[in-house]
Amino acid sequence: MPSVRVPADWLRHVRLRAVRVPLRLALPLVVATLVGVGYLLLFSHLFLARGVSVTGTSRVSSQEVRQAARVPSGVPLARLDTGAIARRVAALPAVAAVDVRRHFPHSVRIRVSERVPLLAVPRPGGFSLVDRDGVAFGTVNSAPAQLPIVRLATVSRTDPATRAVLSVLQALNPELRAHLQRLNAATGNAVTLYLRDGRRVVWGSADRSVDKAHVLAALLSRKGRVYDISAPNVVTVSG
Repeated sequence: MPSVRVPADWLRHVRLRAVRVPLRLALPLVVATLVGVGYLLLFSHLFLARGVSVTGTSRVSSQEVRQAARVPSGVPLARLDTGAIARRVAALPAVAAVDVRRHFPHSVRIRVSERVPLLAVPRPGGFSLVDRDGVAFGTVNSAPAQLPIVRLATVSRTDPATRAVLSVLQALNPELRAHLQRLNAATGNAVTLYLRDGRRVVWGSADRSVDKAHVLAALLSRKGRVYDISAPNVVTVSG
């Protein structure tokens, strides 16, 4: 029987048609699937927001966070404005950061990072708690034992005395901070530290606070009542 030779171009044409036909059929199916999924996420009742879980709270309650979040019930999760929810929760004074996430099929998860107090400022009727950013975020009847008491006329991120105190406190290592009882800051250039054993440290301005902290750590081994490290290159010990 004589053999029949099929042109190569014809074979390629047949293969391409075999591929193109399924692709033409599959494309509408893919589009229909995407439209269907989009409709389910954005408009159907299958993925409505029905619950809110809150983690990371201690100073504020979960209920306070839920009230501030105002997550609308009955709205599809995909249509929730998580950024707006986070901004409302972040407006709570004790909240430093917020993470809001959708958890399909029906819940919203809010994780809160609270402010950590660095010092306590005496105020009528109690003490204001202030964090490392200079934000006063709460009031307590008595100062926590582990926090230094700082007398400030004004607590503000823009206040020079507040900024100086924060700089000094963050320069101290944990051991030095544990010895600290209170600070006075009449101005940003006149910071004084009072230790728990009665000794006093004239710190001066917040300039070179890291150097001053290193000098003070070594200097406290010397006997004295007043340590002047306002000029860390020339220190004095008296009393």
